[in-house]
Amino acid sequence: MIIKNRETWKVEAGAEIQAGVSVETGEDGKIVKALGEDAPPIIGYSINAAIAGEVVSYVRNVKGGGEGVPGPQGSKRQGCWEEQWNEIVARVETLEG
Repeated sequence: MIIKNRETWKVEAGAEIQAGVSVETGEDGKIVKALGEDAPPIIGYSINAAIAGEVVSYVRNVKGGGEGVPGPQGSKRQGCWEEQWNEIVARVETLEG
């Protein structure tokens, strides 16, 4: 689905989300409502409502943030990152069917 030439994504909801609200990344990479001025950067807005565990579609529209601290050099798929990478791959494969 494309909305006004913006890509949409499908992600598991980490909490109840209403349609049309700003969203951010929550725990375990799940999506949650962006709350308050001190909220992490907004990554987009929801298209549909969902409860925790359901799939919510959102339009990617990154806002906020700024220059961060550079991360370490090297492969992100080694050591402790490998387990996280495998979890992300499994989640994406499940969502995409």
